[in-house]
Amino acid sequence: MYNRTHQLQALAAGQAISNAYHPDCIITVSDELSLQNGPKDDEGEASFGQDFVQFMAEVDATRKCIKFIDDGTESIKKLLNLSLDVVTSAQNDEISTNLNKLIEQTNIICTQCKSNITKLEPKKSHGTPTETRIRTNAYNVCVKHFQNAMKRYQDAQVNFKKSIKDRATRQIQLIYPEMNEYELEQILVQSNTHSAVEYVAKSNILGGINLRDAVTNIQGKYNDILALEQSMEGLKQMMVDLAGVVSYQGDLIEQIERNALEAVDYTDRANAQLIKAQHNKKRGGRLLMWLTCSVICGGIIVIIPVIIRLA
Repeated sequence: MYNRTHQLQALAAGQAISNAYHPDCIITVSDELSLQNGPKDDEGEASFGQDFVQFMAEVDATRKCIKFIDDGTESIKKLLNLSLDVVTSAQNDEISTNLNKLIEQTNIICTQCKSNITKLEPKKSHGTPTETRIRTNAYNVCVKHFQNAMKRYQDAQVNFKKSIKDRATRQIQLIYPEMNEYELEQILVQSNTHSAVEYVAKSNILGGINLRDAVTNIQGKYNDILALEQSMEGLKQMMVDLAGVVSYQGDLIEQIERNALEAVDYTDRANAQLIKAQHNKKRGGRLLMWLTCSVICGGIIVIIPVIIRLA
């Protein structure tokens, strides 16, 4: 076990020590079975209470939710790669269906994971001091991993949205290279699809059938963009709610910011004092030089008459 007291005693005795934690000393989340078969007291019974075991089981369930979110992120990336190679409307519809289903399932797990973390927060301070440390460590690990998983999930959706929009824009520009941004929005927005078709058709860009097929294909991509935007908006609100649950992190960030600002202030004052000290040093050097010259000149003035008199 990591003994901080022993380390301080060794440090006081002048012995060289390392501040690094050994991997075996870092508290990690264990599964329920290992806790039940873990440390024993003198009577051979588990030293952890049932409430603690239940807490760690909830932590493990939260970790599985985080794993599911990461799996959803990887699936979105795979769908993105597949969408780059589709050539038919059927393939595009299949990818859109799979994407919407995947986002719906993953968002449900995100909500469940956030709910689990919210429920864990008041329980982390229960139990003995040892259990409290383990609970707090496990909770903080879950929060950090959940935030990182959500960031990766959002990034994957942003990349997918950008890819879809870029491809739809390229397809429209192939149909009508001179189309401006307003006309482009008319093609993309679902409520204005038919008026856009009529507008472009009146411009004699393409035949009616080919144009409607192209617009239908592009409209399907825009529906995917809307689904991704709604998903990202929900994830954003979820992260805002989670920030309230882990408000202590905000306090810590504010404290760090205050310390950083104070450090900057100290640095500015130190720089000003250093400049002043350098100025005083130069001024003192000049005074010393003039004083030395004055002493030498005075000595010469005194010595020359004496030498002349002796001569």
